[in-house]
Amino acid sequence: LGGQKSRYILEIFENISGVDYNKPLQDWRNKVLDEKIFDSKSPKYFQAILKDFQREGFKWMKTLHFFGNGGLLADDMGLGKTIQVIAFLSYLKEQNKLTPTIIILPKSLVDNWINEMTRFAPILTNNLYVHMGSRRYKDHRIISKYDLVLTTYHTLTRDQTILGIIDWEIVICDEAQAI
Repeated sequence: LGGQKSRYILEIFENISGVDYNKPLQDWRNKVLDEKIFDSKSPKYFQAILKDFQREGFKWMKTLHFFGNGGLLADDMGLGKTIQVIAFLSYLKEQNKLTPTIIILPKSLVDNWINEMTRFAPILTNNLYVHMGSRRYKDHRIISKYDLVLTTYHTLTRDQTILGIIDWEIVICDEAQAI
């Protein structure tokens, strides 16, 4: 929902329980609460403490995902964009909504992402596939079985037909200027 409609929904969100005649709106409110959309508490699989502004970014990503919207997290360098995304991915894992997700990044950042996930949310590495190099899979059915797929912009360009067939839950572009 965008613009005016979302503002009205947010204005009455707290009072929905007193509205007898609107069951769909009450169901929507319950879903928002069940999925912890506006909750900035860290997910159970996430092993770090986010700073206040990082919690806001994490909550913002959950809200975007809930409404089916994309977004651009463009904090300054060094403010923890990766850790915010890892918290969000941990939340998706907790909600059983992670599969399949692709992270597209420069080759120089692949090890950093793996190390950060291992440090802050090791469960994310349990079903992780790095799609690059000469031994990478060429079958989209195999690739789509992974929760998380890391690939480079160069490999994405080369394998766009294979990777384009997959219905990705989330597409994350690190260093998006590389697009």
